[in-house]
Amino acid sequence: MRKIAIVLSVFTLTVNSCGQPTKQQSKEKLNSIDTLSVVVNNSEMPKLSKSTENKLFRIQKIDSTSYFSAKEKSNIPPKADLNKITDLAQAKKILKEQVVWGRYDEETYKMVEDEQGESVHKVIFRNGKIILYDYPEVYFIAYFPQEDILFLEGGHTSDIIFNLTTGAETEEVVGYKN
Repeated sequence: MRKIAIVLSVFTLTVNSCGQPTKQQSKEKLNSIDTLSVVVNNSEMPKLSKSTENKLFRIQKIDSTSYFSAKEKSNIPPKADLNKITDLAQAKKILKEQVVWGRYDEETYKMVEDEQGESVHKVIFRNGKIILYDYPEVYFIAYFPQEDILFLEGGHTSDIIFNLTTGAETEEVVGYKN
């Protein structure tokens, strides 16, 4: 029984040490990584202990002038605003090959194609996929031409977003504002 315990202990130590860098490799890795500066608000300034100093991050207080000066010198591109089309008439012109508009016919109790309709009857993706809606509660909200994204509102205020190029549909809309 004691031999089994010794063998298991040796095996455990061997497995745990596999892939672990040596102290020399760890020092070389730390020396090869540039120290990063992190800008924090004065009220968020963490208390540094000796155990966290001189690691991968160096945290220091700076004033707003230093921050904006560093931001100006950085190579981070400004966030581009996406072109957004929300006008239905304009969207109908642009999306005439991708969206078939419709209306609900009270006599047949079905959706029918109607260029003057405000409901989305059919979405035709650039890859050939087609989605048909047989109910009138699917409305145009926005089209983002740079991304080829169509944003629709379904029944009961559910949002539907399609990538018209790939046919992919997202299940969730986060942070959209009209």
